[in-house]
Amino acid sequence: MAKVEHGFDLEAIREELDKESWEPGDHGDENTQVRRVYLGTVMALMPSGKFYMPFACSNLNGCESCKGTGTLPATAKRRTLKKWQARHTKIMRTFDRLYGKPDQGTPHGNIPSLLPRYRPANRHAGFAFIDRQPNRFRSRHFSTGAPCRACGGCGSREAHLDEVWRENVEEAFGTIGVSLSNGEGDPCDLFAEEYREKPEIPAADAAKLRAADPDATDDEIAYYLATAERSLG
Repeated sequence: MAKVEHGFDLEAIREELDKESWEPGDHGDENTQVRRVYLGTVMALMPSGKFYMPFACSNLNGCESCKGTGTLPATAKRRTLKKWQARHTKIMRTFDRLYGKPDQGTPHGNIPSLLPRYRPANRHAGFAFIDRQPNRFRSRHFSTGAPCRACGGCGSREAHLDEVWRENVEEAFGTIGVSLSNGEGDPCDLFAEEYREKPEIPAADAAKLRAADPDATDDEIAYYLATAERSLG
C-alpha cells in the first residue's frame, strides 16, 4: 500500500477544538453535542486535489499501470487461464449445490479471511470447503490477473492515494478523539469534529443560573455551564 502523510499538526487541532463551544448534535439528536474546526478544502488537502463521487468520477485519471482495469494482465498462457476459469466455475457450482447460493445468506466472497472461531457452527462446513481450495479460487468473482498495486485495484492512482490519505488521517485523528468529516453545506470543506454525550445539568447549578436568568432554556443553561461564560456565583 502506498504511504501518504496527512500533514496535520494534531496538537494544534486539539488546542483549537478546546477553544470551540459545544453545539447541539446533528440530525436533531438532542443527547449529543459536537464541536468542529475547519481544516480546509478537498482540493487543497487531498493528494488528488479533486472532488468526486463514486458515481461521478470522470475527472480522475486512470491508472497508468493497469490502464484503469484494476488488475494486471495475467502472465500465464491462455490455455492455463482457461483451465483455471473452468476449475473456478466448478468450485462455485459445487459450493452453491452443497451449501446454497450467496443470496440465501450463505458465506461467499473472501470468506476465508474469517477465523474459524468467528464462524457460525452451521456454516463451518461451507467455510471449510472454500479453505481447501487454492488461493486463486477462493473469491466468488474469479480474476485472471493480480490486483494492481499502483491503484490498489480501484483503477485510479489518484483515488487510491486519496483513500490511503483519508485512512491515515482518520487513524491519526482517532488518537486525539477526533473524526474527519465533510461539510454539510459544502461537501468540499473538511472539518475535524469531536462528539460527546450531552452532560446532565446539576440541579444546584441549574437553579443558580435560572435564578439569574429566569427566561433561560435548558439548552442555554447547558451551554453556559459547558463554556464557563457565566459565573455560578
